[in-house]
Amino acid sequence: MADVMADKEMAMDDFEIVEQQDGEYLFRIGAGDETASVTLSLTLDGAEAASDGQLADNEATARATVRYLLEHQDADDLPEQVALPDVLVAYPGAIDRIVRLRD
Repeated sequence: MADVMADKEMAMDDFEIVEQQDGEYLFRIGAGDETASVTLSLTLDGAEAASDGQLADNEATARATVRYLLEHQDADDLPEQVALPDVLVAYPGAIDRIVRLRD
């Protein structure tokens, strides 16, 4: 069981991130084998307002949000575009977990 969790944690960090513009990040996420990848555009616009000031519009929040999403679904199942406020509405308790993943 510990090996499965270690593999999942390692996979959660198996991505590249590029800041596109203020509040938008492009992720290329490894999807299992070395040649497959998933590209995800994450928008953090409104992060502070949507999280009552707990999450900032920065790379640490972007990384933590993608880690959070990968805890709940496979990279192949992620949509191409994600907005943080939508994640917070869809997943009760997401703010607290994203804050912990950010730290």
